[in-house]
Amino acid sequence: MVSVYVSYAWKDEEQHRLVDRLGAACQARGIDFVRDTSHVGYGGSIREFMDRLAAAGHVVVVFSDRYLRSRYCLYELREIWRNGHFRARVSPIVLRGTSLEPEDWAVYLEYWERRKKRLGEVLNKLDREYTGPLNQVVDDYAEFRRLLAEWLATVFDMNALDPDVHLDTDFAALIARILAGKSGGTRQ
Repeated sequence: MVSVYVSYAWKDEEQHRLVDRLGAACQARGIDFVRDTSHVGYGGSIREFMDRLAAAGHVVVVFSDRYLRSRYCLYELREIWRNGHFRARVSPIVLRGTSLEPEDWAVYLEYWERRKKRLGEVLNKLDREYTGPLNQVVDDYAEFRRLLAEWLATVFDMNALDPDVHLDTDFAALIARILAGKSGGTRQ
């Protein structure tokens, strides 16, 4: 069975509705649809799920302003990128109101630069002996900032189709792309 994972900002109601519809469309066509809300039980490891998602053969990434400002989402995006074959494995959907024009990239670069600086300033006032996990967060923010323009340039160059087109066609193009790849599972 072919599997597809979805990376999205789950606190956004519009994304939830879109992802629910995508899940129903995938399942109707025999595709195993994997998302955090149904595959991470209470007390389960979010990081473990995100790492499985990042290595998956097929990942739908739902881009939005909230997505591009979420450290969990950008962790997933970074790990998807690190696992290689980004264009072959990722099917992007860009939500209405989310501009991925090059002029807008600077807004997200500045956002992650500010978050890194703010946390770094707080940590610089502390004894660093027991701040290992927080130091890693600062490093993550720096890496998000470093890679963000490259990620956005790649997605900007991909035909993501309008969300309404996906909804009106029951995700026909996206599902055809997934089934044509038929790699499913995780990347070897």
